[in-house]
Parts: sequence; structure tokens; C-alpha cells
Amino acid sequence: NTFRDCTRLENVTLPNALTSIEFCAFDNCTRLKNLTLPNMLQSIDEYAFRGCSQLQAIILPASLNTIGQYAFQNCSSLKNILIPEHVTGLGQYAFNACTALKSVTFDETSLAIQPCTFYGCANITDVELGKVTSIGDHAFRNCTRLESVVIPNSVESLGYAFQGCTSLKSVVIGTGLKTIGGYEYYRYGLFADCTKLTNVEIKSNILTNVGSCCFYNCRSLKHIILPASVKSIDQRVFEGCS
Repeated sequence: NTFRDCTRLENVTLPNALTSIEFCAFDNCTRLKNLTLPNMLQSIDEYAFRGCSQLQAIILPASLNTIGQYAFQNCSSLKNILIPEHVTGLGQYAFNACTALKSVTFDETSLAIQPCTFYGCANITDVELGKVTSIGDHAFRNCTRLESVVIPNSVESLGYAFQGCTSLKSVVIGTGLKTIGGYEYYRYGLFADCTKLTNVEIKSNILTNVGSCCFYNCRSLKHIILPASVKSIDQRVFEGCS
């Protein structure tokens, strides 16, 4: 909580030896514009920069290992983010509601994207997933300008991650996919309500089940080939695919 609610703070210079930015350190510093992170930094903890609504750019150092949950939530001016290679922990809601965010790149990063990480980042147009191993529920929900995505071969499981991506038109899913999650009761599905989705290519030959509501209300979907390995299709998978 060191600088929490310092709403007139605009510029910060951090010492090179700093290795950790802890809980709520700059939470709600609404005028913070200029910040350079030290090259030795290893962790950014929960809520560290939440609500820093004028922060437009930040370079995460190669030394970084952990980004806590809600760390950059509501940083509504942040435009681009590169997740360094050695990050092994990325918390839930870490970049939630970063409404100006346009591009997200995982730099050969082998990690699991947690639920709601980029939920509500409406202006994302470019996502590069590196060596991500899984994508959690709501991770990219309501990223309404995202038009295409390539799921790398390293991804083994997908939750209902892209629901409400209403501009999404094409998806390529790699060879490593084993599971697709869904939640029938609330109509949550991997591509539910992706109303412009027309083309889905699934390269995996180890996928055995298509989770509930996967293509729910994908009313532009005309044609799809499921791999021969699929043995079951859950509830409401193609409901509303008119």
C-alpha cells in the first residue's frame, strides 16, 4: 500500500536493485503516466497497479517471474503488453478492463492463462500466444474487436475463453488440445455468442469431447469438421447456429 491512492503522482523512478513490487503498491494512482521498471524485478504482486488509468505504456523486464491477480486491472490507457519468456505465474483479472489494450504477446512463455485475465479488453485486435499451455474461463471474453486467433500446439485445455468476441471470424486450434470446457446452465461456451465466426479449424487428433455451448449462438457458422477422435458432444454445442 506504499503509494496507494496517491492520485496526483505522475512520475516514478524505481531503483535498479528492486526485485518486488508488492500488494497495492501503486493502486489507484490515477495520474501515474511515466514508470520504468527495474531490470532485476521478479514479481508484481496483486493489485500493484490497479486503476492507474493514465499509464499508457509499460515494459515488463525479462527477469519477471510473476504477475499477481488484478495487477493491472482498469489500466484503461495501456495499449500494448509483452509477457516475458520467464513469467510462470499470471493471476486472474491481471489485465481485466484494460479497455485501450490493442495487442498482447506472450514471448515464448509457457504458462497457463488464468480465468478473466483479459476479460473486457474490448480493443484487442492482435493476440500471440507463444507456448501457452491452457486458457481459462472468460480469459478473453468480450474482446469485441478480435477477428482471428491461432491457438498454438502447446495448448492442452480451453475453457469458455472467447465468449462474446463478436468480431471473431476465424480460429485455428493446434494439435495439442485435449479438453474444451463449458457450462450449460449459464450458456457459457468456448465460442458462445461469437456471432461472426465462420471458420474453425481443429488440428488436434486427441480431442475426445466438445464441451457444453462451445458454438452456442454462432449464427454465422456454416461448416465445421470435428476430428475423428471426438467421442461425445455436450449440451447446446450448436444451439442457435442458424
